[in-house]
Amino acid sequence: MPIRTLAERQHDWHQFLRGRGQRIREARLEKRISREKLAELLRVSPGSIGNWERGDCAVFPHHLQGLADALGVSVKYLQGEEAPEEPEDMAEPDDAAQPVGDDESIPDAIERCRLRVAAVARVLPSRVRVIIEFM
Repeated sequence: MPIRTLAERQHDWHQFLRGRGQRIREARLEKRISREKLAELLRVSPGSIGNWERGDCAVFPHHLQGLADALGVSVKYLQGEEAPEEPEDMAEPDDAAQPVGDDESIPDAIERCRLRVAAVARVLPSRVRVIIEFM
């Protein structure tokens, strides 16, 4: 393996940040979320979102999962490790109304509903709580 100079490694790092920023921006625009709304969901400043999208700075690891959740993409996609996938929470509206089948457990059905509610309400799935009450 050839020895890489510091300048080469820095160039690669900046290319990585610019690529991730482009994926963040594309996913945000696809979801029709403003920088301000995304910043509010992640509890960061809109300027931070702009810096991430331009590749001016790195996303802190603790914000990466929230960012992926808010944009409906995987962390691996944001990191450039996989192609964009069809988000689970963007299933057809009839999906949520279907009864639980033999092949689906109740916890899976609840999770599917939680993701759907988060998508419709445009909040992070981690901010949706489903409570079931039996009488």
